[in-house]
Amino acid sequence: MSKYLPTYLSKEDNLSAEEAQAIHDQTGRVLEANVVPFLAKAQRIMGSAFLEWRGEGKYILTPDGTKFFDCVGAGGVFGLGFAHPDIVEAVTLQARRGGLATRAGFIPGQAELAEKLLSLTPKSLQYVYYGNSGTEAVEAAIKMARVATGKKKLIGTHLGYHGMSVATISLSGIGMWRDGIGPYLEGTQLVTHGSLAALEEVVDSDTAAVVLEPIQWASGCKVVDKDYFKGVKALCEKHGAMLILDEVQTGLGRTGKVFAMEHWDVEPDLLCVGKILSGGMVPISAVVYNQRVHKGERMRPLFNNSSFGGNPLACAAGITTLNLLSDRYFQRAEKLGDLLGESFEEIKSKFPEHVAGYHGLGLMRCLEFSNPLYGAVFAEWLRRDESIITAAMGHIPQFVRISPPFICEDEDIVALKESCLRVIGELAKYTPQELFSDFNKTLQKVQVELAKPIEDQEGALA
Repeated sequence: MSKYLPTYLSKEDNLSAEEAQAIHDQTGRVLEANVVPFLAKAQRIMGSAFLEWRGEGKYILTPDGTKFFDCVGAGGVFGLGFAHPDIVEAVTLQARRGGLATRAGFIPGQAELAEKLLSLTPKSLQYVYYGNSGTEAVEAAIKMARVATGKKKLIGTHLGYHGMSVATISLSGIGMWRDGIGPYLEGTQLVTHGSLAALEEVVDSDTAAVVLEPIQWASGCKVVDKDYFKGVKALCEKHGAMLILDEVQTGLGRTGKVFAMEHWDVEPDLLCVGKILSGGMVPISAVVYNQRVHKGERMRPLFNNSSFGGNPLACAAGITTLNLLSDRYFQRAEKLGDLLGESFEEIKSKFPEHVAGYHGLGLMRCLEFSNPLYGAVFAEWLRRDESIITAAMGHIPQFVRISPPFICEDEDIVALKESCLRVIGELAKYTPQELFSDFNKTLQKVQVELAKPIEDQEGALA
């Protein structure tokens, strides 16, 4: 074993409780002092911190072997779970040939991956650009739309989410990420998602593009009317604007269709893809676009450019992922999504006073609780008592995202339902006031810790 390997990789997969705790504590100290102080402190005080040591199928494992069923997966990255053996094999073989590329020559993986992607998208989408993240894909798409149309105005939505750059946050409407980074990208405007009337008021002859998620995963997974996207497309065509669909989270089987746009039978001018395309192994994103868009960039070969975009490792992971999805996992995702929807209907019917409803399609779902506190407590108790990882959203805590991977068995969805029923049953034993009293004590501890002057906090790397 090389002496240059990271220290943690020199350790065994399974460690004693004492050694696991030592690594957990040291990791926490550095993260708290130097990397993510707010989150690390809050997780420590709330008792929710754990060490992601390795991933295996649908589980995250700690060094001492504790398993957590992953039902959130970094916003949907792990459709095929962790360390799928076929994807590991593809990436390992490519790594032996060379990981990244000079970009001076042709890269076979880029061509093969493009063929695979284009076989899954509408025939009108003929071109592919590769990036590394959803943010990069949306950035590239809005640049293409502006160049192709010669216009500058861009329309996004309140409670939408498209990434963490200034441009993508300008098109997103979630305050905890958006506030304080202004001035926003010139020419951007937000409207209510799902309201065609709101779009009709702002889309005009100066509009370059309307940028939409088919389903807003970060904001409750609510599903818009059947005719909405057809109306949006017609409105864009009327004014010569582009329709950009951000399917970084919804795409590649997550909603029960290959792409969520199929639920509304609409074709965008530009389609942004990512997350699942990585196979949970190597970051990659893509923009798939039509001839009209290509005309604007055809004489500018480095108009969109990325040192790592479309690298051989990422392409190997992406190709293998699409092969696996096409072979069997698209069908599995659709079946499991139907089963998850039925499970949520049962949960709602058994606890109508606590569960206000559920939203989403396929394996992209949110439970909506009648009280915001219920959502936050439910997600925490589900992790603590049932070892299931979900996501209560800080800006709308009454919604809890639950999105299992496609590799699950039917029995896993049934077990997930039973776990949810047990936790809500426990939650129902308390009044909101009792839950708030307990939750508030922990919250106050977090606030006190975070309020300490920075100079009073010892740095882990000092």
